Amino acid sequence: MAMAAVSTIISGMDPAESHSARSVLTQLLLQTLISSRGRLVLRQLRRVSTHLTATQTSVLSSILEQNARTTFGRRHRFADVLEARPAAVGGDPEAVRRSYVATVPLTTHDDYADDIRRLVECKDAPAAGILTADRVEFLCYSSGTTGKNKLVPVTRWPKVKYHHHHTSVLRECAQPVTVITTA
Repeated sequence: MAMAAVSTIISGMDPAESHSARSVLTQLLLQTLISSRGRLVLRQLRRVSTHLTATQTSVLSSILEQNARTTFGRRHRFADVLEARPAAVGGDPEAVRRSYVATVPLTTHDDYADDIRRLVECKDAPAAGILTADRVEFLCYSSGTTGKNKLVPVTRWPKVKYHHHHTSVLRECAQPVTVITTA
């Protein structure tokens, strides 16, 4: 029965005469695997996109939790922002975002200048939790498109940083390097 189904599918593919049975089966297998993976990712994306507020709140909360004890996190009261999290499931999912917007000001690169200077001057600074709890791997210069080149701290970005079930797509798409700046 399975062979009949495969035979029907292959005949619908209209393979060229130069294809061997093996190459047609290989092509069918690859198309099936790619299609299955695509459907899985699409389902995950749809699930995540139907819960955008919860997903964004979860990611923001994770970042704040991880960095609450850094110099930057203490200065901007990340722990206070996290207190806005709803205690109950039916609570306001926007509370953390509103608290973050109200507590953490918009910044420019100049606001980070003293912290970046500390990173440059102190040999233990990369692991000292100044701007981020992640270890600063290196400092690089920006391209200078806004006038002058600026030093930018760069950290490794672990792919499995967030454990919330709505962020599985985000984990798969995470970039290997994150730049810590708003400039």
